[in-house]
Amino acid sequence: MAGTYFVRVTDYCDNIATDTVIAIAGPPEFLDIGIDTTICRKDTLTLTATPGFLSYNWLPDYNITNTAGSVTQVFPYLDTFYTIKATKRLGCTLLDSIKISIFPTPVIQLGNDTALCSRTSITLNAGAGFQNYLWNTGAVSQFLNVSQKNIYTVIATDINGCRSVDTLEILDIIPNPVIDLQKDMSICQGKSLTLDAGPGYKNYLWSTGETTNRIIINNEGLYWIRVSDKNGCYATENISVVSKNCQNLIYFPNSFTPNNDGVNDIFKPTLYGTLEKYELYIYNRYGQLVFYTKDLFNGWDGSFKNKIKNTGAFIWVSNYAFSGKSNETQTGSILLLK
Repeated sequence: MAGTYFVRVTDYCDNIATDTVIAIAGPPEFLDIGIDTTICRKDTLTLTATPGFLSYNWLPDYNITNTAGSVTQVFPYLDTFYTIKATKRLGCTLLDSIKISIFPTPVIQLGNDTALCSRTSITLNAGAGFQNYLWNTGAVSQFLNVSQKNIYTVIATDINGCRSVDTLEILDIIPNPVIDLQKDMSICQGKSLTLDAGPGYKNYLWSTGETTNRIIINNEGLYWIRVSDKNGCYATENISVVSKNCQNLIYFPNSFTPNNDGVNDIFKPTLYGTLEKYELYIYNRYGQLVFYTKDLFNGWDGSFKNKIKNTGAFIWVSNYAFSGKSNETQTGSILLLK
């Protein structure tokens, strides 16, 4: 405080000494860093203190670029009081504080990067609470339906002008399973039919409720199968099965050409129905047995003792029995052509 101050002292010998000090008031000092304010989270604010002091010290040391200068930048994520302590001559120290509040901006959560199954899509949701939306596709709504491999980014702005950003990448488009199953099939009256969706899928579901890769049916109708693979991609197929009156018939051709051209190289019968027994004998013109089999699918390739026979006629005899029927025998001739 300004004024005149004096002191008087007396020692042990009663000597007296006095002194006087005159204190003169210096010019008033002023320190200011601004008024309280509110910013967006992740924004940066520059704080400037009154210049001319010998030293500056900012507190707290939290999200601040410089704690020792007159100018600093802060970027708090939470409401924070920042205080500056400034020192001038003769130990004169001043303080000032500012409160920086953070607008409560919503956070966008588009989710984790992912892959999509072919012919499917997902809807990305940037969340409510914003005034404006802008996707890198040009869309301006809260939601975005996507089905292509790409990186998708949205910038959303709230009522205070604060922005939130998030990105999601569609990493891959995975092909859907392909079911190799005939769509239109027929079933003989009184018989059963096997529907086979093929192996290799994680899950199977038939319209009958069965969950295996193949089922046996006994009736006509419309059936469907749904399969899904390890990626969760799925496929569905419809199968129309009609009933028919099947005749038991076995037909033997009268010629064949075993020249390895892939056409009519093997002599064997065509079958309509189900056999419980089957035998086929083939003889040359001398009555010598040149071929025998019990396997309906194992036909004669025209060879005898590993040599292809020359052009000529042969006699065949077949003993067979259809399912639920008595034994039958057929004979005939076959012409081997080259």
